[in-house]
Amino acid sequence: MSFSFGEFELDQERRQLRRGSEPVPLEPKAYELLGLLMERRPRALSRAQIRNAIWAGTYVSESTLGGVVNQIRQALGDDARQPRFIRTVHGFGYAFCGEVRKSTGDESAADGSLPRDSGEVAEPEPREVEPSEERAVAERPRRSHGGGRRSSRLESSWSSAPVGSEFGA
Repeated sequence: MSFSFGEFELDQERRQLRRGSEPVPLEPKAYELLGLLMERRPRALSRAQIRNAIWAGTYVSESTLGGVVNQIRQALGDDARQPRFIRTVHGFGYAFCGEVRKSTGDESAADGSLPRDSGEVAEPEPREVEPSEERAVAERPRRSHGGGRRSSRLESSWSSAPVGSEFGA
Protein backbone atom coordinates (compact mmCIF):
# COMPACT_ATOMS: atom_id res chain seq x y z
CA MET A 1 0.00 0.00 0.00
CA SER A 2 1.20 3.51 -0.77
CA PHE A 3 0.19 6.88 0.62
CA SER A 4 0.53 10.02 -1.50
CA PHE A 5 0.58 13.42 0.19
CA GLY A 6 1.83 16.72 -1.15
CA GLU A 7 4.80 15.94 -3.40
CA PHE A 8 5.59 12.77 -1.42
CA GLU A 9 4.77 9.08 -1.60
CA LEU A 10 5.23 6.64 1.27
CA ASP A 11 5.53 3.15 -0.19
CA GLN A 12 4.98 0.65 2.62
CA GLU A 13 5.86 -2.40 0.55
CA ARG A 14 9.26 -0.97 -0.35
CA ARG A 15 9.62 0.87 2.99
CA GLN A 16 10.55 4.00 1.10
CA LEU A 17 9.63 7.67 1.17
CA ARG A 18 9.97 9.46 -2.16
CA ARG A 19 9.67 13.06 -3.32
CA GLY A 20 8.61 12.58 -6.91
CA SER A 21 10.91 9.80 -8.11
CA GLU A 22 13.76 10.62 -5.70
CA PRO A 23 14.14 8.63 -2.46
CA VAL A 24 14.13 10.67 0.75
CA PRO A 25 16.28 9.07 3.47
CA LEU A 26 14.57 8.29 6.77
CA GLU A 27 15.81 6.25 9.69
CA PRO A 28 13.74 3.11 10.39
CA LYS A 29 11.92 4.51 13.46
CA ALA A 30 11.09 7.73 11.61
CA TYR A 31 9.68 5.69 8.73
CA GLU A 32 7.59 3.59 11.15
CA LEU A 33 6.27 6.69 12.94
CA LEU A 34 5.33 8.42 9.70
CA GLY A 35 3.47 5.30 8.55
CA LEU A 36 1.71 4.97 11.91
CA LEU A 37 0.53 8.60 11.89
CA MET A 38 -0.71 8.26 8.31
CA GLU A 39 -2.58 5.03 9.02
CA ARG A 40 -4.31 6.54 12.04
CA ARG A 41 -5.02 9.96 10.57
CA PRO A 42 -6.79 12.23 11.36
CA ARG A 43 -6.70 10.93 14.93
CA ALA A 44 -4.08 12.30 17.27
CA LEU A 45 -1.93 9.67 18.97
CA SER A 46 -0.63 10.16 22.46
CA ARG A 47 3.09 9.96 23.10
CA ALA A 48 2.45 6.76 25.07
CA GLN A 49 0.53 5.19 22.16
CA ILE A 50 3.38 6.05 19.81
CA ARG A 51 6.04 4.69 22.16
CA ASN A 52 4.07 1.45 22.64
CA ALA A 53 3.58 1.00 18.89
CA ILE A 54 7.11 1.89 17.73
CA TRP A 55 9.29 0.93 20.70
CA ALA A 56 7.18 -1.78 22.38
CA GLY A 57 8.69 -2.90 25.68
CA THR A 58 11.57 -0.40 25.53
CA TYR A 59 11.99 2.78 27.54
CA VAL A 60 12.15 5.82 25.25
CA SER A 61 12.65 9.37 26.47
CA GLU A 62 10.55 12.31 25.37
CA SER A 63 13.59 13.78 23.63
CA THR A 64 14.06 10.61 21.56
CA LEU A 65 10.48 10.75 20.32
CA GLY A 66 10.81 14.48 19.65
CA GLY A 67 14.01 13.85 17.69
CA VAL A 68 12.28 11.29 15.47
CA VAL A 69 9.40 13.72 14.82
CA ASN A 70 11.93 16.44 13.96
CA GLN A 71 13.69 14.09 11.53
CA ILE A 72 10.36 13.45 9.75
CA ARG A 73 9.59 17.17 9.62
CA GLN A 74 13.02 17.94 8.21
CA ALA A 75 12.68 15.23 5.53
CA LEU A 76 9.26 16.60 4.54
CA GLY A 77 10.25 20.26 4.75
CA ASP A 78 7.52 20.70 7.37
CA ASP A 79 7.33 23.43 10.00
CA ALA A 80 6.11 22.73 13.54
CA ARG A 81 4.62 26.25 13.81
CA GLN A 82 2.69 26.01 10.54
CA PRO A 83 2.45 22.27 9.87
CA ARG A 84 1.47 20.85 6.51
CA PHE A 85 1.88 17.21 7.57
CA ILE A 86 2.80 16.57 11.24
CA ARG A 87 0.82 18.48 13.85
CA THR A 88 1.86 18.66 17.50
CA VAL A 89 -1.04 18.22 19.89
CA HIS A 90 0.41 20.07 22.87
CA GLY A 91 0.48 18.09 26.09
CA PHE A 92 -0.70 14.97 24.27
CA GLY A 93 1.12 13.78 21.15
CA TYR A 94 1.08 14.08 17.37
CA ALA A 95 -1.24 13.74 14.37
CA PHE A 96 -0.87 13.61 10.60
CA CYS A 97 -2.77 16.61 9.25
CA GLY A 98 -2.03 16.49 5.51
CA GLU A 99 -4.38 15.35 2.79
CA VAL A 100 -3.62 11.75 1.82
CA ARG A 101 -4.51 9.47 -1.06
CA LYS A 102 -3.91 5.78 -0.62
CA SER A 103 -3.54 3.08 -3.20
CA THR A 104 -2.48 -0.52 -3.40
CA GLY A 105 0.59 -1.37 -5.47
CA ASP A 106 -1.36 -3.17 -8.20
CA GLU A 107 -3.43 -0.06 -8.99
CA SER A 108 -0.45 2.00 -10.19
CA ALA A 109 -0.67 3.42 -13.66
CA ALA A 110 1.76 2.44 -16.41
CA ASP A 111 3.70 5.70 -15.95
CA GLY A 112 4.28 4.87 -12.26
CA SER A 113 1.93 7.54 -10.95
CA LEU A 114 -0.60 6.72 -8.29
CA PRO A 115 -4.29 6.73 -9.11
CA ARG A 116 -6.53 9.03 -7.14
CA ASP A 117 -8.97 7.23 -4.93
CA SER A 118 -11.29 7.92 -2.05
CA GLY A 119 -8.47 8.60 0.40
CA GLU A 120 -9.75 6.04 2.86
CA VAL A 121 -7.18 4.51 5.13
CA ALA A 122 -7.48 0.94 6.27
CA GLU A 123 -7.33 0.28 9.96
CA PRO A 124 -4.02 -1.29 10.98
CA GLU A 125 -4.13 -4.96 11.71
CA PRO A 126 -3.70 -5.73 15.40
CA ARG A 127 -0.43 -7.41 16.18
CA GLU A 128 -0.68 -10.50 18.32
CA VAL A 129 2.02 -10.95 20.91
CA GLU A 130 3.65 -14.35 20.83
CA PRO A 131 3.78 -16.17 24.19
CA SER A 132 7.57 -16.26 23.92
CA GLU A 133 7.61 -12.43 23.62
CA GLU A 134 5.47 -12.09 26.75
CA ARG A 135 7.82 -14.37 28.67
CA ALA A 136 10.88 -12.51 27.42
CA VAL A 137 9.54 -9.19 28.73
CA ALA A 138 8.30 -10.70 31.99
CA GLU A 139 11.55 -12.59 32.61
CA ARG A 140 13.88 -9.73 31.69
CA PRO A 141 16.27 -9.14 34.61
CA ARG A 142 15.70 -5.87 36.38
CA ARG A 143 18.68 -3.65 37.01
CA SER A 144 18.99 -1.84 40.25
CA HIS A 145 19.81 1.85 40.03
CA GLY A 146 20.78 2.47 43.63
CA GLY A 147 19.63 0.78 46.78
CA GLY A 148 20.95 -2.62 47.74
CA ARG A 149 23.91 -3.42 49.98
CA ARG A 150 26.22 -0.72 48.65
CA SER A 151 23.88 2.21 49.42
CA SER A 152 22.94 0.84 52.84
CA ARG A 153 26.68 0.80 53.76
CA LEU A 154 26.98 4.42 52.62
CA GLU A 155 23.90 5.42 54.59
CA SER A 156 25.24 3.80 57.77
CA SER A 157 28.62 5.51 57.34
CA TRP A 158 26.92 8.87 56.83
CA SER A 159 24.78 8.48 59.91
CA SER A 160 27.83 7.74 62.10
CA ALA A 161 29.97 10.60 60.72
CA PRO A 162 30.44 13.61 62.99
CA VAL A 163 28.33 16.52 61.81
CA GLY A 164 30.05 19.78 60.99
CA SER A 165 33.32 19.04 62.87
CA GLU A 166 35.63 19.17 59.84
CA PHE A 167 34.14 22.12 58.03
CA GLY A 168 34.20 24.73 60.76
CA ALA A 169 30.54 24.55 61.64
